[in-house]
Amino acid sequence: MPEEDEGLIPEGMALRPVPESEYVVFHHPPYDYLKDNPAVMQAVEAMAWNFDPRTIGYVWDYEGNKQEYQRHFPEGYGYAVVRPVKRAPIQP
Repeated sequence: MPEEDEGLIPEGMALRPVPESEYVVFHHPPYDYLKDNPAVMQAVEAMAWNFDPRTIGYVWDYEGNKQEYQRHFPEGYGYAVVRPVKRAPIQP
């Protein structure tokens, strides 16, 4: 939501800025939580933590408080790990 938005923030939640960046999203579509959650999370996380962004011309970018994010809503969205990247410097 826009930084200047002063809408109602639900109790127990906080408004927190997310630094602008490009991100790589490792995503699995909706699934049955009770049946498949451990396997889905293991597969997505294995991809996210073992992926080398240099294979697509990028490097990880954690400057300026950038961080990874997870989105977990099995039946509606699925599961995702999101990691910040930036274009890799051009090698001479």
